[in-house]
Amino acid sequence: MLTIPGEAVADFVPPSEEEIRAGSQAFADWFLAQRDQPEWRWEALLCSDPESDDPDVLMGRIADAEGLLTQLEALQAEAMARLRELRLDEQERVHGGRPTPGAVDEDGWVASEVGFTLGLSEAAVRRRMDYAAGLSRHAGARGLVKRGDLPSWTAHKLVEHLDELATLVSPQRLAALEEATVAWLSERRRTVAALNARMRRLILRARADAGLSNDDTAGRAHADRQVGISSTGDGCATLWACLPEVDALAVAAALDAAVPRVADDPHDPRTRAQRRADALVARLTGAPSLYGLASDVPAGGEADPVRTRIEVTVPLATLTGQSAAAGEVPGYGPIPASTVRDLAADPQASVSGLMYEAATGHLLGLAPQMQVRIPGVLWAGEVTAATGYGHTAAQERTLRARDVRCRAPGCRRPARRCDCDHVEPWPTGPTTVDNGCCLCRFHHRLKTHAPRWSVTASGDADLVWRSPTGRTVTTQAHDYRDPADDPPPF
Repeated sequence: MLTIPGEAVADFVPPSEEEIRAGSQAFADWFLAQRDQPEWRWEALLCSDPESDDPDVLMGRIADAEGLLTQLEALQAEAMARLRELRLDEQERVHGGRPTPGAVDEDGWVASEVGFTLGLSEAAVRRRMDYAAGLSRHAGARGLVKRGDLPSWTAHKLVEHLDELATLVSPQRLAALEEATVAWLSERRRTVAALNARMRRLILRARADAGLSNDDTAGRAHADRQVGISSTGDGCATLWACLPEVDALAVAAALDAAVPRVADDPHDPRTRAQRRADALVARLTGAPSLYGLASDVPAGGEADPVRTRIEVTVPLATLTGQSAAAGEVPGYGPIPASTVRDLAADPQASVSGLMYEAATGHLLGLAPQMQVRIPGVLWAGEVTAATGYGHTAAQERTLRARDVRCRAPGCRRPARRCDCDHVEPWPTGPTTVDNGCCLCRFHHRLKTHAPRWSVTASGDADLVWRSPTGRTVTTQAHDYRDPADDPPPF
């Protein structure tokens, strides 16, 4: 039970009912006034026909509702932040400068108050309050949120990443990085995964520029390596591992090598994800998993070492120690320069070169050896056309290097796990690099079979996706430039 000193109570005067009603009316007037502001998504959402069966109208409502949700969440977060200020002032008046231990809260007990009212955990409320504080610190992110131009979760991650960057760079540098990121987000819709990958690169570069190499925290982080298990409550359990990145990537690559994309047995009903799980059990225990097959167990019933292959894209200067620019593992994301050098130190590692255009970051050509000489480069535009349906090995290698990921909007599936498809279907469209793209099996089927979807090529390897409601999204070839180089250094 909380005990309030009597002398403090005498100084606190609670608001009257008239003051409360006046404040409520003022807020209601303000809120109604916001509906007339052009940046709010009220009119388009509320004036559309809620019972319409027109897919275009429904898609518009979905988009406007998402923007409005972002705006309303920010409004709620700001209200929580303001409530916190009021509660802290109130707490100061009640308890003064020397409060009874345990009688005060750094958030004025707002997390408990709001959580009780909304049926949320205090941790969930504090996350929303932290989000409001982050928006107040980052004007560019706040502008996107105020206009409802970001999905809610994307906005949360943007603020989180900017807060981390703020601890590593100067205010001027932070402002430049934020401005560049806001411009990048404004170009077209980006997924959270794409944002995370970009910001991870920026943070790694900032750490390197600040003299904080990955090795500085490796000892502490590697000391935390562990394997844990927790029940999901439905007859399954989650087995998780916290490993050094090099080890985690090796394990993932070993599972990829042990489980081909297509099952050898056409009667095997398991998905690839299920087969990966069963292969992990079989190789660790020497026996089939509960729902696995005997063929999952290596010959002899013992763990069978699998030769792995990890693909990493990294600037040459990073390998030679002249740069701290991050590398990138397709499907995983950026990794620190020190991790790249650890991987490259493997005596069995093989290195090949690629060249990209400085202005766009798009692939120009590939070379089989690290010592790239211009005459030895296989330029992407010179890869010969195939005479039939199937792509040649050179075409597949070029397409996977050019696209890096599935070319469907928002998909992050690595190109090495995708099909090499024809943009314009064969035989009308030729089997060439210009008419090719990497698509995961799901989006390959969507492009081929989904009614009223279309994909067309539009110069410089751009793909224009058109949905049944007529909305278009353009995806581009992979940009090999480091986003940390976009804003000028300070």
